[in-house]
Amino acid sequence: MKIASYSLDYVPSGSAAPKSAAPATLPESAMNEAAIIYGQPILKALQQTEKKQMRFNDLIEKVNQDYKVSSFEEFQGVIKQLGALGLIRVVEPDLRGNHLIALGKSA
Repeated sequence: MKIASYSLDYVPSGSAAPKSAAPATLPESAMNEAAIIYGQPILKALQQTEKKQMRFNDLIEKVNQDYKVSSFEEFQGVIKQLGALGLIRVVEPDLRGNHLIALGKSA
């Protein structure tokens, strides 16, 4: 029998399915350190602009010119973490997600 995807579909009915474990998370300090490392191209791109701010879509395109952005969602995660650290801030929220992002006071 070939398993097409990783799941618990193989557990026979009537068997007790194992409880799902809590998702593994990194300690906050490790997340912050990773965000700072991966966020360097983002901070650099913002520092190079006259007003130290860019729209989200322009920012991801600028960073992608020098570094391969693996996914939109991962880029959003780094932006979110940099915001939590005060390194960047959303100056003007956009309903479609194309927020105006600026360097924070901590950067």
